[in-house]
Amino acid sequence: MQLSISRETFVRALRHTSNVVEKRSTIAILGNVRLHAQNNRLETTATDNDIAVQGTAEAFVDKPGTTTVGALKLFEIINKIPEGSMVGLELADGGSRLTVTAGKSKFSLATLGAEAFPDMTKISGGTSFTLSAVNLKKLLDRVQFATSADETRAYLTGVSPCHSSRWPSPTAHRRHRWPPPRQSRYSLPRRRRRHARRHSPPQMCERIEEVG
Repeated sequence: MQLSISRETFVRALRHTSNVVEKRSTIAILGNVRLHAQNNRLETTATDNDIAVQGTAEAFVDKPGTTTVGALKLFEIINKIPEGSMVGLELADGGSRLTVTAGKSKFSLATLGAEAFPDMTKISGGTSFTLSAVNLKKLLDRVQFATSADETRAYLTGVSPCHSSRWPSPTAHRRHRWPPPRQSRYSLPRRRRRHARRHSPPQMCERIEEVG
């Protein structure tokens, strides 16, 4: 792999993906960012085995290739390079090292094989939909207060999304309270409120659809 990319473009890509990387992970590969270069584009991917974040940036790719390197260390190096510089990346020593050059500066970072990196970007089956970031944040703001902080019950710490013909309806639940997706328009009948806490998040989605 050999390529060059502008410092500003690379910083934005790394900042976007490195936020998901855990600083102290017991699995070494999860501390790395995956770099995949081809067709004059550099794809960056990071994951903590729960969330995967992927970004794409324009680059001048001389030799396509894929590797992984420490995400936080790479971001720290690129962030300190002067603005307006071009950054060169090249695999060396049979792919075991990544050479980073910018002006008179040169760095050599240890790499790990990309084949060991978890691929969470491939999805088969299920339902997909497109939603603007603003609307997604509004939906999550309505339900996040009801999520549980008890990690022994992981299924209550997240949000269960369900999709209708009108709009996606996320639901959160921590056994003692749960909000319908549009509190201003929907409420459960009195006879149903008694039993609300007995339903799992997917069942609650079905209840909301019935009321709607």
